[in-house]
Amino acid sequence: MPNFTVKMLDSLPNASPGQRDTYHDDKVRGLSLRVTDKGIKSFFTRKRINGIPKMNTYGQYPDMTIDQARDLARKTLNAFSVGINPKEELKSQKIQNKTLFEVMNDYVISRNKNLKKKTISDYWTLFNNYLFDWKDKSLKTITRDMVQRKHSLIGKKSIYRANGTMRLLRALFNYASGAYEDANGEPIIISNPVQRISHNKAWYREKTRTNVIHVNDLKNWFKAVNNLSN
Repeated sequence: MPNFTVKMLDSLPNASPGQRDTYHDDKVRGLSLRVTDKGIKSFFTRKRINGIPKMNTYGQYPDMTIDQARDLARKTLNAFSVGINPKEELKSQKIQNKTLFEVMNDYVISRNKNLKKKTISDYWTLFNNYLFDWKDKSLKTITRDMVQRKHSLIGKKSIYRANGTMRLLRALFNYASGAYEDANGEPIIISNPVQRISHNKAWYREKTRTNVIHVNDLKNWFKAVNNLSN
């Protein structure tokens, strides 16, 4: 197969129905073009890393030019030569930099079937009111000191909101420790910074709320119930 040229790629026929034809560039060995039965032409490279075939797709011709595809292919093949897959490295970097907002979204979606709508609504209320200033922070940049200060700050207004916010944050970190892994399959979150509150026994003591009607209040309760039907 000769070098890819605009004239040559423009003249390539569609593949047979249900098939895909592959063509290879001689100028950059390893760069290929796949043509579908609909005439869609996509650049890609395929290489084995540690005996495992890896395929990277770049873009579709003619939106991506031949020179652009060759440049990307060279960079990818150079990385392949030292056992690195750029696509997997990029994916790993994105996971490593997961923001608190992204984790919150993932958590709600993953727990959607097990949580009541009101619970989800309450979680978002806590997040938007008390954690929103951290929404763009990478999960790995949230420290124990930050958590402790946040808990104390919220507690000056409401101990219930402070504890509730930290319980939500603890759940998000626990979720992330099991949901996100690096390129080596290791969790990106090793420890939960909310543990600082438990370690310091700093959770606010909450009064148990009850709906018990005391004997002295029965008269007023019956009166209120009777008025509902009037």
